[in-house]
Amino acid sequence: MSNEMIPESGKHLFSVRLGDKLLAWAKNVLTPSRYDDAALNLEKAGHWALIVAAAAGLLFTIIGSIKTDTMSDFLVGVGWVVLVMVAQYVAGKLSSTERLLINSAPSEMSSQSFLSCLALLNLITGVLALVGFILMAIRTEDWNMVGAGVGIFILCELVVCLCLNPGMINITISSSSTPGQEALGVMALVMKGLLRLVPVAFGIGAICGAVGMIWMIVQLLRDQATSSSLMSMPMGSLVLVSAALPFLSYLLYIFIYLNIDLMRAILSLPGKLDAQKTRRSAEQEIPIGAMTLEKPPTSRGL
Repeated sequence: MSNEMIPESGKHLFSVRLGDKLLAWAKNVLTPSRYDDAALNLEKAGHWALIVAAAAGLLFTIIGSIKTDTMSDFLVGVGWVVLVMVAQYVAGKLSSTERLLINSAPSEMSSQSFLSCLALLNLITGVLALVGFILMAIRTEDWNMVGAGVGIFILCELVVCLCLNPGMINITISSSSTPGQEALGVMALVMKGLLRLVPVAFGIGAICGAVGMIWMIVQLLRDQATSSSLMSMPMGSLVLVSAALPFLSYLLYIFIYLNIDLMRAILSLPGKLDAQKTRRSAEQEIPIGAMTLEKPPTSRGL
C-alpha cells in the first residue's frame, strides 16, 4: 500500500487507521491476477450458460407446444435459439475490445484517497448485501435471493480490487493534476470500471438466467408454471440483457469518452496558449550580446 493510505494522524483518527488496515488486507487478497482469473472464468461460464439457456428455451417451448397442442410456442423457441446465438456472437466478438479501449485512454487522478473511500464503501456494501440477502432467503424461503446476494457481493469486491489497483484501468496517481483533470479522472474511473466489470456481470447474469430457465422447465413439468409461453419467462430477459451488455457498454463507453476527450482538450487550451505566447515573446526578443555590426565588404583587386 502507498504511504498515502496510512496518513500521519493521531488517536482521534482511529477509524482512518482501521480502514487503511482493512484495505491493506483487501489489497493483498484481491490482487489483479485473481481478478483477471475470476473475470475470465466467469466470462467462459457465461458463454456456456448461453448455450444452456438456448437449449432450455427450446425445450420449454416444445413441452409447452405438447401441452397446448399448438405449434406457435415451438416456432418461438426456434426464434429464441437464433436470437441467443446471435447475441453470443456479438458478446464474443466484443469481449476482446474491453482492454484495448482502456489501454488506449490513460487518465490521471491527484490522490488515492477518493479511490480508498470508494473501495471501503464497496467492501462494506458487498458484505452487508450478502448477509442481508441470505437472511431474507431464510425468512421468505426464496432461495433465489442467495444467488442475488452472491452476485452483488462478487461485483462489489471486484470494484474494490479496481479501486485499490487503479493501474488495471489505466489510471495513474499524479499530484500535478488540476481540479478539472480530477473531475475528468473520476468520470473516466466510472466508465473504465464499468467496462472492466462487463465480463463479470455478463457471466453472473447469464448463469443466473440459465439456472432460472431450467427451474421454469421443472415447474412446467410439475404443472406449477403460470404460463407455458417463453415470452413470460423473466429469466429469458435476464439472459438476453446479460448477452447484450458487451455491445451496450461498448457504445456507451466510446460516446461518453468522446465527451471526456473534448473536455480534456478544452482544459488544456489555456496552458497551450500561454506556452505559445511565451514562445513568441522569446522569439521577438533579441539579446544585446548577440548584436554585431556588419563589416563592409572588402574590395578585391581586379
